[in-house]
Amino acid sequence: PLAATLENGGTVSITFHGMATAIYVWVNGAFVGYGEDGFTPNEFDITELLHDGENVVAVACYEYSSASWLEDQDFWRLHGLFRSVELNARPAAHVADLHADADWDLATSRGSLSLDVLIDGAANAATADFALWDKNGTIVWRTTTKADGTLHAEAEIDDAAPWSAERPDLYELSVTLLDADGKVLETARTRIGFRHVAIEDGILKLNGKRLVFRGVNRHEFSSVSGRVVSREELIKDLTTMKQDRKSVV
Repeated sequence: PLAATLENGGTVSITFHGMATAIYVWVNGAFVGYGEDGFTPNEFDITELLHDGENVVAVACYEYSSASWLEDQDFWRLHGLFRSVELNARPAAHVADLHADADWDLATSRGSLSLDVLIDGAANAATADFALWDKNGTIVWRTTTKADGTLHAEAEIDDAAPWSAERPDLYELSVTLLDADGKVLETARTRIGFRHVAIEDGILKLNGKRLVFRGVNRHEFSSVSGRVVSREELIKDLTTMKQDRKSVV
């Protein structure tokens, strides 16, 4: 798979999704790069450093860096790699950015969708196929266009299910790049929700209803696993925050 990706003009990158506080990275003995701001992904292109067979990735994680004072918030300092490390192999034609704006009309229950897509290596693709599925897996919109470097598409969805925190109805959006023979090169997917946020007479509203925020200052922290918070702990935190204040002791 690696050889096929590289022969066809593809790229391979490695991403560190969370680390503290700074890292140096080497692949097969060659220096790749340095990263700070460990609560956002740090991605490095390692295409030219890979070979078939076994590859060695080495990471030096430093406890302090020039960014330490910027990240000096009221939390425990726990150091190391605390989120996933991911390898991505991308074809020569790649969806580099997918931006979707989804709005919802209270009067008509119609959803409006505006898409902007940036494609790297667009010359290697012929067409781009857009599709939108509802929560039942039914396609509610689809269109195909020529795969230029930048793409724009708009859609109107009748009887769109509005998104809210209590009813988080989501749609799945996909962009598929195909070559001249109709072969799929890549499919990028994301989930979107139709909603309308507005300030009316000084009141913040979501889908026409007043929106009240309740929350706390919270950092990723587990008393058991540090920065790695389990799904069960996350659900417990959210459930506790949404409880009636009178029922919380």
